[in-house]
Amino acid sequence: MKKVVNQRPILIDYWLESPEILELLYTKSERYPDRIATCLHISPELNLRDKVGELVYPYGGFFIFLVDRTGSMKGQRLSVTKQALRLLIKSLPKFSKVQIICYGSYFTFFKNQSTFFDYTDNFVEQILREIETY
Repeated sequence: MKKVVNQRPILIDYWLESPEILELLYTKSERYPDRIATCLHISPELNLRDKVGELVYPYGGFFIFLVDRTGSMKGQRLSVTKQALRLLIKSLPKFSKVQIICYGSYFTFFKNQSTFFDYTDNFVEQILREIETY
């Protein structure tokens, strides 16, 4: 009996005027030769202050965290992932915009909304509680 998995793609539409680094990395799995894992790395040039030192860009950045919640992540792997995610969330700069996408046999957005959330104390409290349910 063949297991059927929902293979809907996750599409991230992102526009940059002048990227400094734009990389698409991938690797094939020796265990599963018909599958690949990919990583999109975008590092835009961010000049957040003008010549006088005033902020000209009102955000600390946009951050999307993709969390693997497939069966292979049970136990220690998921525990380490949650610990790293908590640390990353607490370390983001003020004025950031954040979204967390979890995937497995389907994917979900934080609060089931595909928008970015403002990085506030309230957001941090909510997302840290949410991470514990993963």
